[in-house]
Amino acid sequence: MKRVFALLTIIVLSLVSVVAKEQQPARPFTIDDLLKIRRVSDPQLSSDGRWIAYTIADTDKAANKRTTQVYVISTDGGEARALTSEKQSSHSPRWSPDGKRLSFVSARDGESQIWSIELVEAKPGSVKKISNISTGADAPVWSPDGKWIAFTSEVYPGCATDDCNKQQAEKAAATKVKAKIADRLLYRHWTTWKEGKRSHIFVVSTESGETRDLTPGNYDAPPFSLGGQIDYAFSPDSKELAFARNTDKVEAISTNGDIFIVPVTGGEARRITGDNPANDLTPVYSPDGRYIAYRAQSKSGFEADRWRLMLFDRKIGQSHSLTEQFDSSVESFTFSADGQRIYMSALDQGRQPIYELPLGGGPGKKLINDGFNDDVQVSTDGKTLVFTRQSLARPVEIYKANSIGAAVTQLTKTNDAFLADFNLKP
Repeated sequence: MKRVFALLTIIVLSLVSVVAKEQQPARPFTIDDLLKIRRVSDPQLSSDGRWIAYTIADTDKAANKRTTQVYVISTDGGEARALTSEKQSSHSPRWSPDGKRLSFVSARDGESQIWSIELVEAKPGSVKKISNISTGADAPVWSPDGKWIAFTSEVYPGCATDDCNKQQAEKAAATKVKAKIADRLLYRHWTTWKEGKRSHIFVVSTESGETRDLTPGNYDAPPFSLGGQIDYAFSPDSKELAFARNTDKVEAISTNGDIFIVPVTGGEARRITGDNPANDLTPVYSPDGRYIAYRAQSKSGFEADRWRLMLFDRKIGQSHSLTEQFDSSVESFTFSADGQRIYMSALDQGRQPIYELPLGGGPGKKLINDGFNDDVQVSTDGKTLVFTRQSLARPVEIYKANSIGAAVTQLTKTNDAFLADFNLKP
């Protein structure tokens, strides 16, 4: 009888323990927990639609720094694989058009430069340094023929060669006068001083390393941005580059960025959006090369104005709005594989759905509504959408869906295990 009673006591205590555990509140979410969140960003879909390259940033609180590395994951899901692991950060992964190489930006040998890594079934092979410019390289974009990579660099506008930029930098470093002298706006962005430099767009040969400045002059190209879609793109035939630039005399009080086009061989850039007094940014060519889609605002000087999606017809040289009756601000966008539609993310009542918009006009269709979605891309066969999603209770992860917005699947689960302890609510 005592053995039965002892057994019943053990069972009751075990049940009470389980119930008590289930009723315990989740532990508080602290600033230290926030810093432990791994930041997933910048997904890039390979040309064959099989792989996604992306970055994860990890914070080291004690060292007061964040390190970013490049990863790759299959569009079928599974375990992610790290492609870089240097002490220095690597970021901005971009697939070559044939899908055999992946470029990225790293300061592994000093100044930030563009590197490429050979991949076979997403397994890393040999690494090659592409750019070698003294002022550093950032934000790479491949030409469709694979011969060029466009990138940005902060240069002295009066210098026409890299040797000149190098000499100017060495002179500035050697001077004993370290005071900052500002004689114009804008002289600083956040914690970065302009130091008399301008952002210019270059192209570098992927074979020879030959580098060419496509946007010389005393203007920033592209203009200062708070992040988001890149403000330049190659034409499908790789002969032309469309880019954004603000040429107003006092840019500090201006929101009048315009779209320009320039031959990849260099030469005079031509403005194609001069009629709009407000920002025109983020140009993207249609697959057949006839159109350039871009985002535009309409109110001069109003940074928070709604972003419309515009379409420039290269045959007739005119633009028109695709979203004039659409009461939301367009964020990221991309053309469908056949060039007949545009997939875009746009704000809507605290969420950011993904929409499908016909190029020929007509109402847009909401494909994906849950969460805050961005960075939308489409596979070359037109069957798969890849995008990022976050919410108030979940950090950014990478998802996929089919082209009609169904079968939404979470691919990366970088923070799922860590967040399980907190029971965060939507």
